[in-house]
Amino acid sequence: MMQFVIVGGSNGRVVLQVACVVCDKPKQLTVTSEQALELARPDRRNIQYVLPDVARAQRELLITGTCGDCWKELFSPPASR
Repeated sequence: MMQFVIVGGSNGRVVLQVACVVCDKPKQLTVTSEQALELARPDRRNIQYVLPDVARAQRELLITGTCGDCWKELFSPPASR
């Protein structure tokens, strides 16, 4: 699990920021404060259970540190001619 920084929030929601390990761009996602607390626990459940309402690409960012654009570039099959 990548380290994240809480960069904002209100009304029970927080904005998490993670830097992509490939492009080094900061990426943000919004979760509930309860979800952020669960993510910070060393004995947390699997991320798909903690963040069921968050897109897979954003969950992958938290797991591997790779943003969706870089993931596609790294792992998509080459374009056919």
